[in-house]
Amino acid sequence: MQVLLVTDDLPQQEAIMIPFIKAGVLVTATSSLKVAEAFISTNVVDLLVASERVRGRLSHSTILMAEHQHAHLSTILLTDRTDRDAEEVFELIPSVHALIGTGVPGEVVLQFGRASVVSKSKPAPLTFSSRFGRVVEEDASRRIAA
Repeated sequence: MQVLLVTDDLPQQEAIMIPFIKAGVLVTATSSLKVAEAFISTNVVDLLVASERVRGRLSHSTILMAEHQHAHLSTILLTDRTDRDAEEVFELIPSVHALIGTGVPGEVVLQFGRASVVSKSKPAPLTFSSRFGRVVEEDASRRIAA
């Protein structure tokens, strides 16, 4: 698993990196969106862990670029959004699997990261939905008509 960590909060960056490194995960960290974009365009990234704002700039366009480059990408967004603001992020950025508060320990981020990458690597189960009246493909959080 290749993880790219993008945050300008250096204590948070360290707190997140250490559990990943101890677990044997390859982690690259940066505090620049431009460096992140260059890395994304030249390397395979399985998991992107990014602050919603890096140096005052929203990271959404960088995340969307990463989705375009890597269809299998899972993203964890570090943010303090709540309620309706949080739901909006899931609609705007399809690869986002979790919104995690900025003060959450790195071990929790590691657990969410592992779960996100594993869920992307397994084929979606086929189930029957009475709502559609036919077989649908289930993807972690949403149903898509077959």
